[in-house]
Amino acid sequence: MLDYRVETFLTAAKTLNYTTAAKLLHITQPAVSTHIRQLEEEYQTKLFEQKGKQLYLTENGRLFFQLASRMKNDDHHMRQHFLSDAAFQELSFGTTLTIADYCMKEPLMRLWKQFPNLRLRLTVQNTDVLLDQIQCGQLDLAIVEGYVPKEAFDHALFQSQEYIAVCHPDHVFSREVRSLQDLCGEPLFIREPGSGTRAVLEHALSMQELSLQDFLIVGEIGSLHTIKQCVLADLGLAFFYRPVVERELRDGRLRQVPLRERITHTFTFVWAKDSMFADPYRRLCALLCEMEEE
Repeated sequence: MLDYRVETFLTAAKTLNYTTAAKLLHITQPAVSTHIRQLEEEYQTKLFEQKGKQLYLTENGRLFFQLASRMKNDDHHMRQHFLSDAAFQELSFGTTLTIADYCMKEPLMRLWKQFPNLRLRLTVQNTDVLLDQIQCGQLDLAIVEGYVPKEAFDHALFQSQEYIAVCHPDHVFSREVRSLQDLCGEPLFIREPGSGTRAVLEHALSMQELSLQDFLIVGEIGSLHTIKQCVLADLGLAFFYRPVVERELRDGRLRQVPLRERITHTFTFVWAKDSMFADPYRRLCALLCEMEEE
């Protein structure tokens, strides 16, 4: 059972207002203050600080919030485990946009067929948001395409995909293209900051001592479909994982830009480090990987 004082802390940390937290918890504001003070005395650290009229989490308060959120999430799953023969009755799962739209259909359909009583809540967000939600206990696990701080999360490989530049079949380049360097100055569509797709592109460019500033950025767009439509209209270039544009390449509506640099990137399962449900998460990851390989 999660300590009632931890529940109070989590609510206060989310609202950053003791009065609002008291209303949500149906207790008095002095009770909220007492619970927080007791936790601070027990852990010998300040969890909140007041700056003017605004309440903030301290650095240790943010750390405690992450740990307490995981504890609450694990507590929820433990209760479900005691009530059921299955490891999970519910699962909060997240993926990035590319993975959700182009890599998860068959694995998820087969997962539901094998576990018809599983209630799955799927969240689609960029990599940064998904990692934050795992840290805060809002998600059990996620598959991301961006770079993961491995010291902060447990992880497992999902799959690797080729990352390619594409253009309209009739696109005219300003010079002969053989490398990323030759694309400098070309009109380019990119994803928003925090997107794993963008992070992979920025990393690939940095390996060639290039950056996004070396291109003519035409649009910064959060929709893969919209970016693809812009490239289909010959408004510029874009980089995609191959599955995203496989059909258009096959139909001849897009063509791959020939580059000597071969860029690949892994999609990674991630979940909270040291979660008590790490073993079931690993089994689920292995199951989804098996499904993908069939």
